[in-house]
Amino acid sequence: MERVTDKEKHVKVMTKHDDWLFEQLKDAEFAAEYLNAAGEDDDPKTYLTALRQVVDARGGIASTAEKAHLSRETGANTWNRSSQQISTYPINSAE
Repeated sequence: MERVTDKEKHVKVMTKHDDWLFEQLKDAEFAAEYLNAAGEDDDPKTYLTALRQVVDARGGIASTAEKAHLSRETGANTWNRSSQQISTYPINSAE
């Protein structure tokens, strides 16, 4: 019989949570609330991590850039610039 360690159980629980979060972030209203909550943290890395999760859940940088009527390169450049310097402000849900 195979023995499952506590660490392996934790990884499985985190994977299930990550999958759940990924699906929830596809919803514009949930994503906006998630970003607003992340923006309340003092560490800008928290917001950037949340932003990356939202972008990934909504199709990646190329898809997000296309929805914003930007080229993939402009979207990627914007992401890179925002990673270096960021100011946060409330996000409204929008498709």
